[in-house]
Amino acid sequence: MSPSKPSSVSGASDQEVQALLLRYRCPTPLHTVRTLLLGHIASPRLDVSPMATVAQAFGGELPEFASSDEVEELMRVLVHGLWNRLSEHESARNPFRLPRFEVTPTRQALHDLARMRAQELKGFVDGLFGVED
Repeated sequence: MSPSKPSSVSGASDQEVQALLLRYRCPTPLHTVRTLLLGHIASPRLDVSPMATVAQAFGGELPEFASSDEVEELMRVLVHGLWNRLSEHESARNPFRLPRFEVTPTRQALHDLARMRAQELKGFVDGLFGVED
């Protein structure tokens, strides 16, 4: 699945998610938000809540909203869009694949890719286990 291509579920594209994260100054980058949600979706815990996961991405609390329309947009983009799109990967027929990127063969580019992959792994583990050790 391309990182920018929406799936068959009517949902938000990664560009829409990225724009929303930037607008509300989310401290968690998109690649980590994506794996955080995947971890929560795959979690055996029964107390998993999409809104708690979204709050976790924002550092523990949701940002302040000026109107109910902004709350609805956040729900549409992150929960009904990204969360539902990622939940398609619960099926073995549709495994999740990390996006691939062209990487120049430089020390800095490889370092940046390794750092991004480490953030993705941490996001998944944080999502999978939540606050549990």
